Amino acid sequence: MRKYFHTRAGLITLILGIIILIPSLSMGGDKKKIGIRAGYHNAAMQSIDSSWNNNLNIFYVGAFKDVKFFPFLYASSGLEYFINGNQKNSDNKLLLHYLSVPLDIKLKAGPLYAMGGVTFNFKIGEKYMANGVKADLPVNGKIKTFDSSAFIGVGIKILMIGIEGQYHWGLVDVYNGFHNNYYQVGLALFF
Repeated sequence: MRKYFHTRAGLITLILGIIILIPSLSMGGDKKKIGIRAGYHNAAMQSIDSSWNNNLNIFYVGAFKDVKFFPFLYASSGLEYFINGNQKNSDNKLLLHYLSVPLDIKLKAGPLYAMGGVTFNFKIGEKYMANGVKADLPVNGKIKTFDSSAFIGVGIKILMIGIEGQYHWGLVDVYNGFHNNYYQVGLALFF
């Protein structure tokens, strides 16, 4: 059974199971909302004392489900796709493709909300480009398949549209002392 979750299909099944199960365990929550998120994603690979090249400017996209516990308190989970990594220039970059399961708590006051939580990120692909050609990483080691981050964010919801921003701190050493740190600014559409 444990070997099943080491395959890509097993990990995707586990992620989808978490997305469906966690919000449905509402423990008395009375209202559920679903939505989609998309926007600008700025990723950096950083160690304690340095950054690896320059930030990578890309996009993120995902879906989420909010469960309302009180008029001001929501729990949320979802599934997102984004690319972390870094770049020296357009011909020299590292692209790490992730499927992410964010779990968070939202506190709402009128149209404003604040959120905080963790993500469980599963690498589904990677590409290292050196001088415009796909290559192997220059330093010994392998980029880890699993990553996680803690995050905080704020947003404002007007009618069905939310504008939000989040900052994520990498919790896992994914490659030779480097962590994936990133921020996202984008729109959310609530149904």
